[in-house]
Amino acid sequence: MKTKTALFSILIASCVCCCAANSSPPGTNSLALAQGDHWCAIGDSITHGGDWTRFICLYYATRFPEDRFEFFNCGIGGDTAPGAVSRFDWDIAPRKPTFATIMFGVNDSWWEYNKHFQPNDYIEAIKSLVEQLRKLNCRVLLITPPPYDATVQSAAPVDASRQFLPRYVRQLRELARREDIPLLDFYGPMSDMNVKMQAKEPAFSLLSKDRVHPVEAGHFVMAYLLLKQQQVPALVSETVLNAVRKKVLRIQNAEIKDLDLSPDHASFALLEKALPYPVQD
Repeated sequence: MKTKTALFSILIASCVCCCAANSSPPGTNSLALAQGDHWCAIGDSITHGGDWTRFICLYYATRFPEDRFEFFNCGIGGDTAPGAVSRFDWDIAPRKPTFATIMFGVNDSWWEYNKHFQPNDYIEAIKSLVEQLRKLNCRVLLITPPPYDATVQSAAPVDASRQFLPRYVRQLRELARREDIPLLDFYGPMSDMNVKMQAKEPAFSLLSKDRVHPVEAGHFVMAYLLLKQQQVPALVSETVLNAVRKKVLRIQNAEIKDLDLSPDHASFALLEKALPYPVQD
């Protein structure tokens, strides 16, 4: 590498766009995944077939390639919070979760609208799940579900059976506050984004044509919100060299050797301990 200037710096740095700027290592935030964790994502079809958990796993695989944790997708299409309670002993507990996310609501609303559930069945089931997970010494994160998009310009009719979703969100927020349970809000930020974008583009939505299931961009937003709450590091690695002084000024999350510097030449071997997060358009 050659340069005409007497002084130059080489900066190697990458930031993932779906995490917070905080540079805390995993483990300093109780919600962050760490070596040896078993993460159980408990939910319905939005979890079962959704990309948001895959995006999060991809972040950890690229940012902490030396660490290992297990991910178990405990989402089932069409399931409800009471349904998860009924399958806890054979589908969730055997995974030995150390960290669990709980996200339900869309199907629960349908069941209540059709008189199969009572108004408090949803929140009572969430409380039961939290209690059972805590008995396993598992860290728990409650998640409000994505919104039902009744405002997008679409040929799909609005489904009245989803009308109880806002109440579930209020109940979840109140439970989290009262019981001191960490809460991640998908409902509010995604609703706000839809409203803001639809003012310019009425057909825009983070949800698919059925108004329920997030599209890939919606799942990416969900992953961003969770990683932000986990306060995971944004920095991939950084190396700053000064050729005139022939020294390393700064190095983070990387190792350098065989360094040969002069004002017009630089050669070195650099091992970066993480990879940039791959993001599609």
